Amino acid sequence: MDKKETKNIITRETVEKELTRLNKADIHLSLVLLIFMTVVYVPLSILPICLFFAVGEQMVLLGIGCFLLSFALLIPVGIQLVSLITALNETQLLKNGDWFVDVDELQYKTEEMERRHTINVLYFYKHGRVVSGDVAYQLASQGDPFYLVIYKKKKPRVALHYSQKLYEYRQDAAV
Repeated sequence: MDKKETKNIITRETVEKELTRLNKADIHLSLVLLIFMTVVYVPLSILPICLFFAVGEQMVLLGIGCFLLSFALLIPVGIQLVSLITALNETQLLKNGDWFVDVDELQYKTEEMERRHTINVLYFYKHGRVVSGDVAYQLASQGDPFYLVIYKKKKPRVALHYSQKLYEYRQDAAV
């Protein structure tokens, strides 16, 4: 008896729903972290300047150190602001339909260290490095074709990836 292989069907509509879900999560996380960091780091960044004026402005090096420390404390807020702007930009790209699905072959896979933990990374011929989840990484082999969902911008970014071992992409919603 023949076993019929069944694959998950993905369409432009299902990919768009997944991109929307991920984008909303990115915006919410970025916004919450930005508010938290603003509440914590902005007052902390004022303390070194207050310290400088409290000691009487006699020591130039202390003043320079206080201003640099104030600036350094604001860097995480700036980074989180950039993250929020990126997520909002991707929302606009999604609304405009500025994304596409491309097929690319897996060149190789590797594990890399990032901030003291291991991440799974897939490298593709046309689109380069993509951080992957455990299932896609474990099932991937060199030469496997993948569907890559890519945002159209100056530097295209892979937003999602689907192995053709598990998924079949169809342009229309008819299954």
